[in-house]
Amino acid sequence: MVLYYVGQQVLAIMRYDPLVRRDEPDAVHQMRVAARRARSALQAFGQIIERERTRPLCEELKWLAAEFGQARDGEVLLARLTAELTAIPPAPVVGPVQARTTGHFTAQLGQAANTVLHALDGQRYLHLLHDLTRSSPIRR
Repeated sequence: MVLYYVGQQVLAIMRYDPLVRRDEPDAVHQMRVAARRARSALQAFGQIIERERTRPLCEELKWLAAEFGQARDGEVLLARLTAELTAIPPAPVVGPVQARTTGHFTAQLGQAANTVLHALDGQRYLHLLHDLTRSSPIRR
């Protein structure tokens, strides 16, 4: 059951990869969640899964989730700020406030997207995918 769960998270990482690259809504969040869930499962079930074999995978999954952190944080902050701005009467929000908010987050999210794409295009990510799919970490 544990390996099935980890396998489902690996499949989610691979499924969300192209969606992240196309900047689809919620893709960064879902891919980051899958990486964190896979890592947590590998760490939590040390009596079933060989920790020494999975330790490098856990480190790489931690790296991947961290690479997505800035992009996800920006998405969350923008969503929260946008929600707060909708609660304010439109007159004070239109113009400079809206323009500054949009400008700030557009630049920040663009930079974060470049960080994510750089990670996904790198050899480190390809090695991680290979390692996640090449063999079972379960004790035999």
